[in-house]
Amino acid sequence: MKVGRVAIITRGRYAGKKGDVLDELRKRDRFGIGSIGLNEKDVLTRDLFAKSQVVIVQPNDTGSKAHPFPYAIVAGIERYPLKVTRRMGKKMVEKRSRIKPFIKVVNYNHLMPTRYTLELEGLKGAVSQETFKEVSTREDAKKTVKKALEDRYTSGKNRWFFTPLQSMPHAQNGTMGEPSVNGEKVHSHFLDHLTSYPVVSDSITVLKSNKYAAKSLEYADQGYVRIAKPLLPYLSKPYGYVAPYVAQVDNLGDQGLTKLDSSFPIIKEDTDKIKGTIYDTAFFPVRLAGDVKSHVFETFGSEYKKCGGDGMVAGSKAAISTSLILSQESLAYISSFLQKKKTQAKEAVNDKTN
Repeated sequence: MKVGRVAIITRGRYAGKKGDVLDELRKRDRFGIGSIGLNEKDVLTRDLFAKSQVVIVQPNDTGSKAHPFPYAIVAGIERYPLKVTRRMGKKMVEKRSRIKPFIKVVNYNHLMPTRYTLELEGLKGAVSQETFKEVSTREDAKKTVKKALEDRYTSGKNRWFFTPLQSMPHAQNGTMGEPSVNGEKVHSHFLDHLTSYPVVSDSITVLKSNKYAAKSLEYADQGYVRIAKPLLPYLSKPYGYVAPYVAQVDNLGDQGLTKLDSSFPIIKEDTDKIKGTIYDTAFFPVRLAGDVKSHVFETFGSEYKKCGGDGMVAGSKAAISTSLILSQESLAYISSFLQKKKTQAKEAVNDKTN
């Protein structure tokens, strides 16, 4: 590695969720760590500053008497700068742009090199093995690192280095939830199949375009992040017992939709085509001459008024009741369609027998 390469610490008090980075790293190809050079970007895989980005200040491939192993002296950010806006004054911007750095000796085994580098001329020779012998010299070195990092931040360069690393991303659309602690992503074939119908996906899009529905979804997401998400690691073990049963139910639902596709292909047609061929159905995309948008908005607005309130609770209740009403109309449409097919089949049999 060279001076300026950046690293990430993945164990310790800065690691976030226990093991989430390590689980992710196990899925990737391991980087071969040979000679380490100054300014190279690495991933630090253990110790107190785990999951923090660090920059190599001084590498040592052979080790020393105090550290009989290959190591590197790294510098990183313990407290990141805060967000600033145009309305803030100069003093406020300077205050929120402050950085609290740290310097540390790290074993090569706890570093994962990356392809990024951070060229900081002010760090060359600022930190060495002698720096850690006295508290005063260590504090002076941290001040030098602090000034170099703040100058680079205010210049607008390498902004990615001054942003905290994120945890594992949310599950993608079509999943039943976020990845579990062991990295397994719970996937729902039934939901994927259901949302593949144009009439369902169009209805969801229209519902999201409504400002009240969008606000309700936003409140629900905030509640999930603040309340439910922190509990997921504790629920991973209980979920492991019921996971096979949940998967079986999901497969049965997907098989049911597959049979529905083969029996009634019209359900896979575009919403406009269904609207043009069926006028007397109660299904919401074609109700009232097929005005999907007005029907969804009217239904949600009516339910929102019935709740007699304002804010997250009323919006959530209205969204749930709207979903139930639309589901009931969907079932009514399918029932009506099946009844027509049954009548046509009887007429065809009667014609042949007569």
